[in-house]
Amino acid sequence: MFALIDANNFYVSCERVFQPRLKNQPVVVLSNNDGCVIARSNESKALGIKMGQPFHEVKGVYDGLHVRSANFALYGDMSNRLMAIIKAHSPNIQIYSVDEAFVELGDDTSIECWANELTDHIFRSIGLPNCIGLGRTKVLAKLANELAKQNGISAQSNSRKKNKDNIATTTKTTAQKTTASKTTGQGSVYIINPNDEQQILKATPVGDLWGVGRRLNEHLNQIGIENAYQLSIADPGMIRAKFSITVNKIQEELNGLSRLPLDVITEPKKAIIVSRSFGNSINTVEQLRKAIDKFVEEGSLKLRNQQSDANLLSVSISTSTYKKKEHRTAQIKLPCATSSSKIIRAHALHLIENLYIKGCQYKRAGILLSNLTPSKQYQTDLFNDGEHDEVDIIKDQINHRFGKMTLQPGTLIGNHQQWKMKRQYLSQQYTTNWQHLIKVS
Repeated sequence: MFALIDANNFYVSCERVFQPRLKNQPVVVLSNNDGCVIARSNESKALGIKMGQPFHEVKGVYDGLHVRSANFALYGDMSNRLMAIIKAHSPNIQIYSVDEAFVELGDDTSIECWANELTDHIFRSIGLPNCIGLGRTKVLAKLANELAKQNGISAQSNSRKKNKDNIATTTKTTAQKTTASKTTGQGSVYIINPNDEQQILKATPVGDLWGVGRRLNEHLNQIGIENAYQLSIADPGMIRAKFSITVNKIQEELNGLSRLPLDVITEPKKAIIVSRSFGNSINTVEQLRKAIDKFVEEGSLKLRNQQSDANLLSVSISTSTYKKKEHRTAQIKLPCATSSSKIIRAHALHLIENLYIKGCQYKRAGILLSNLTPSKQYQTDLFNDGEHDEVDIIKDQINHRFGKMTLQPGTLIGNHQQWKMKRQYLSQQYTTNWQHLIKVS
């Protein structure tokens, strides 16, 4: 039996944990530079606000709408706490995204009791409403999670989405028959039992299945496969001949055959990129240096966190996409594989000097660290005494204990940084910055 645990409206829910006044209010979270909507509360969805909608189309249009800039420091820490709780309940976990994880349960597990305890534990510990879906395979668990979400929305609003009426009705009926569904204020649990699979699959449009995108949905519809049940009983030979091996695996998973095992080993990244657009265009090499300084700090920390060293460094800068775009990139092979921020910074700043063209208005920059190798598994530099490694280790320890960027390059100190992102609606870093701790009086 597999379970998929998913925090509801994750970014919005993280904001609500520390700002209770936002509960039951329409809330949206914006992308970098406050560009577009990347997360919505159920109340915002009900207003008709779309995912990815430009913020200028939303601003000032909806009364009572609460807006927050993306607070990735907060969301990342809350994600770590969520995954730690899930791991405490089951070590067999695959972290699927920032707010989702698959778990494989043993045959001796009382699944309904396990799921109810976990959803309660998550809400009590970190305040995140969540949904848990359980099924014989990962595809069925993903579908069960969607049904759990619909149950949760129905319990709160007592309504159904128009294009989901059949699924919602089936969910309610099945839950009454099997008591496999639980909905509370903090979350929902839905279990797809083998006896109910056929009924649920018949009510599920094939395009709603995990792994079936728009174009694949159209191709399946063209050969008469419109719901998940029709896909499950289709001729396997025909499916293999017409579609990819992925579709064949989805079909077998719908029939209770596990073909997508847990990916419990997280492979180190083969390359690390740190890149973003600036809040304002910049035209001086000094401001570009400061931006690259920041990117090097982030990139080298990521290297050390996954115990890797980089052999190649690339730096890129771009002007605005709305005018005549100028994009320039330069690459250098590092003298030896390293994760030292000091060494990487020196070479990155040298590349920036060569890339910069006076008079250009730059809107974006980034670095790419590639050709990665495991730390210490390389030919060392005869003249490298290891001093840089020790400095980075001490800096990382201090920043981990006292908050991100407690120790940072002097060039990054100060508020007058033109290259910084626009984050006009940013909330506090409640869990990662000592200065932002909530005070109770």
